[in-house]
Amino acid sequence: MRIGQADESICDFFLSIGPNCRPAFNLRSNHLREFSSPLDWTGAYSLDTVLHLFREKFNDFFAEYEIDRENPKGAPGKLRVWDTKNHIRTIHHIPENMWLNSSYPQFIEKMNTRAARLEARLQSASSIILVSGRTESKDDLSTFLRSFSDIYPHLKIKLINMRNDEEMPYDDFRQEVILDDGILSYVEYILNDTEQGVEMAAGNTFVWSKILSKYYTPGLDAIRNEWLQFRKNSEQVIIFGAGRRCVCILNWLSKIGMAIDGIAVSSMTDNPEEINRIKVRMYSSYSKDASIIVSIEEKERAKKIKSKLQNQGYKNITFVDSNLKLINADE
Repeated sequence: MRIGQADESICDFFLSIGPNCRPAFNLRSNHLREFSSPLDWTGAYSLDTVLHLFREKFNDFFAEYEIDRENPKGAPGKLRVWDTKNHIRTIHHIPENMWLNSSYPQFIEKMNTRAARLEARLQSASSIILVSGRTESKDDLSTFLRSFSDIYPHLKIKLINMRNDEEMPYDDFRQEVILDDGILSYVEYILNDTEQGVEMAAGNTFVWSKILSKYYTPGLDAIRNEWLQFRKNSEQVIIFGAGRRCVCILNWLSKIGMAIDGIAVSSMTDNPEEINRIKVRMYSSYSKDASIIVSIEEKERAKKIKSKLQNQGYKNITFVDSNLKLINADE
């Protein structure tokens, strides 16, 4: 049996093991990240560090720390800070407008809470999927998987590694099963993990979404039923917006077996003619009675689109949040 079949595509939860933010970002974008791990939004850490932190239950996570003297700037408004013992970096957590020692207690309290929740989930789960975008050898990753399993022997564990190959087409991937013994499995997805040749923090989100659309958790069932009920109650369902968010939604709908009737945009300039074989058209070409789902996640932009559609006579407008939950646009 191989990855992609129903009973191997579901697990209790997903966990990013880095080595940077990319796996956590794409899990969140594809509705597979139900809670935060201490490793999320950190970077530059090894497989040995991952094993150490889980063996020690994150007890020494950022116990020894310092600002990166050579490059102190992190993400906008944040500092670049190193866990000097475990060789792990954060650029997203520590505000630059505060003394490090003043902001540290709040940071470490949050990380301790995340670590305790993660450990509780690991102990109560029966299956998990680890997701990484690592360059280590397949042998090293196989060894890591077995060592991680030694820490949690009750778990059925799958490791997914996204491996960059810039010779691959931008819109495709190759799959290789490295290990599958019924309890532990490891699959490599080989993709061009750039944005049309440009290195981006999130990687090739289009192909990540195509791959991750194969997977799901029990927590997605309620959202799935909500979408199917929405389809049942609507004569025509249109997605507004033809960007990355639209692609994620279409992959999700394909996974749950739900069809839509079209993709709407306010201008065809710089937009594709179709996505996933669904035509992209000007919103004015669709019936005023259509149910329109605005795929734009940024709230202010979504509200402007809603206002524009309402001014043109469209009434059935729905928003969608980061977890793909449908939201009444009037709320």
